[in-house]
Amino acid sequence: MPFCTSCSRTLSFAEFIYEGKSYKTCARYITNKAIKKDNLDEKTIIKAISIQDISDYITNVIADLEHCSELSLVFRIQLDEIILGIVDTDVKAITILIINEIENGDGYN
Repeated sequence: MPFCTSCSRTLSFAEFIYEGKSYKTCARYITNKAIKKDNLDEKTIIKAISIQDISDYITNVIADLEHCSELSLVFRIQLDEIILGIVDTDVKAITILIINEIENGDGYN
């Protein structure tokens, strides 16, 4: 009997057939993974947050998590023409400042 390495179970051959094809992963695991992916896609939230509010936002998101939940945060810093005009368009200096702030914030060097 085949062994599903994804869910660590020994199952019958029939349980490795999904949509008419045979896989090394059981059909139940493939189905559950697809459902979880769809749920994650629906929960993706994109917000614009000022640099001053990032710390409070992260704190609130973590506080609202349920036990055994997963959290993924992705940050993108967008510099528009107005911001670049204010800082004299020295992108390298801006990048160094951002990196220094991140490293100081999380203690990573």
